[in-house]
Amino acid sequence: MKKTLAFISYSRRDKTIANWLHKQLENYAYPQNLVRKENRPPDNKYIRPIFIDTKDLNVDTHPFDEDIKEHLKNSRYLILICSINSAKSEYVNKEVNYFLEQHENNYNLIIPFFIDDVTEDSILPTIKGTPVMNRHFPIYNTTLSEHSEANNYCLYQIISFILGLDFSLVYNRYENYTKQKYKRTKRIQYIIIVCSLITILSLACTIYKNKQLINQTEELVKFERNVFPHSLVTGYINNFLSPTIEYLKEQKKDFKIYILMPTTHEAIEKHKRRVSYLNYMLSDKLDIDSLTNVKLPTSMKRGTIITRICSKDEKYNNIYIDFATTTSAFLDVARYKKENITYKDFSLNDIIAEYSKIFIKQTKNELESDSMYIELFTNIDEMVESIRNNN
Repeated sequence: MKKTLAFISYSRRDKTIANWLHKQLENYAYPQNLVRKENRPPDNKYIRPIFIDTKDLNVDTHPFDEDIKEHLKNSRYLILICSINSAKSEYVNKEVNYFLEQHENNYNLIIPFFIDDVTEDSILPTIKGTPVMNRHFPIYNTTLSEHSEANNYCLYQIISFILGLDFSLVYNRYENYTKQKYKRTKRIQYIIIVCSLITILSLACTIYKNKQLINQTEELVKFERNVFPHSLVTGYINNFLSPTIEYLKEQKKDFKIYILMPTTHEAIEKHKRRVSYLNYMLSDKLDIDSLTNVKLPTSMKRGTIITRICSKDEKYNNIYIDFATTTSAFLDVARYKKENITYKDFSLNDIIAEYSKIFIKQTKNELESDSMYIELFTNIDEMVESIRNNN
């Protein structure tokens, strides 16, 4: 029998989810050049073969149990769909035990996949109290569409584990599939920004046309400098900060959101490098394991994704981090302004730093009493030091 990449073990009552997972995995074209040779699937293009008994069992003279055992023996991984149904299933628990017997009790080869939530009733006796329970689990949400962002997030956690790749790499690859839509949105945003600036400039010129040119320019710069960041602040608070803060307050736990702002065009253009450096500093200064993205079920239609610290030290469990990526528009506007002779003496970094300063002030003012739950920084070292001193 040929080697199988993974065996999906599940209760028949969860067959709809099992079949969805099987289909998604076997139709995923993995990045061959990024996957180490020992982690590559038997198939040269797709994550295959994935065994699921309702589809893959042959009709022959071999007993059903023996066929199952043969596939378990020849599978590299066991994907275990955990639910109240499977926890009660004697057959599923037998599959787990037999897989472990054939793989030297290597729990690292078991990939748990929970349905809706990780509860005591959904944990199989065969993995309860084992090293498997120390991991972050993919959780499928049955109240959402199988194509929802949350359930795709769950799927790519499994894919990254199977391929031995960093989750962010796999998830970012998924996000690139929507790149064209994103580009169109950016173009529209750019047009709106440009039109808004033209309108503001025209209005200001009409109002102050009888004043000296130098006074007109100074007033216009001051007006635009405050209005443009405020439009971003409003969207950032309404669509991200307020829903996130309200949800975390409902959990009745202490929390703090640390926000890192850009002050240079390099910080915006090389955002990933900035994230990597923050990750390094947190690991070096605070001994944390890593940063991970989590999805919070806020009032927003698709929930809210925010970065969280992963650490064995529980005092950092309620620390959240965001990079206010909406401020990437600072660079677009700064470049546009540089084309105007009025701003020839201003550098891109001067404009961006000023925008960030105003953004920070306006965000705190708009949040009012909820500003106690956030801290905004423009320097990574100061941000890390603050996290250490306040926890």
